[in-house]
Amino acid sequence: MNLNQPQEVINPLVEQLHDILLPDPIGWWPLAASVWALIIIALGLIIGLSAYFWHRYQQHSYKRTAIRDIKSLADQPDDTQLLQQLNATLKQVAITTYGRHQVAPLTDQAWLTFLNEKAQFIPQPENINQLMAYYGLKTPLTPMQRQRLIQYTQQWIKEHHL
Repeated sequence: MNLNQPQEVINPLVEQLHDILLPDPIGWWPLAASVWALIIIALGLIIGLSAYFWHRYQQHSYKRTAIRDIKSLADQPDDTQLLQQLNATLKQVAITTYGRHQVAPLTDQAWLTFLNEKAQFIPQPENINQLMAYYGLKTPLTPMQRQRLIQYTQQWIKEHHL
């Protein structure tokens, strides 16, 4: 027997062996139950957050309307009219937010104190008392005073808290 020559297969079972067959690759469909759960949770979060932010947007429409009204007041030449309208706008926003029973009876210093309490982090301008004294306004407002009152009113409307 020669060792260099290949030996013939003697066992007939070996002849019946084939190459290893690989299974088909795993497809992406149908999705696994965990992927379906993740999709449902993600959709629920998206819908929930969308509803929350839409509701919040709708709730704050009164603020946007008031700020738009105040921006139109900047061109008001009459100081008395400006002060009356700023005060009226602040009252409307406060009544909408805190209720008529709490805000309507407030006048003069009580009103200014209320404004300060509900937005303590907003510094009141030095001439805030003129907001209450518009009936007896003897000296005209300087452009800087007008601007500070308008800015204070806008900032209070945007940032007051409950």
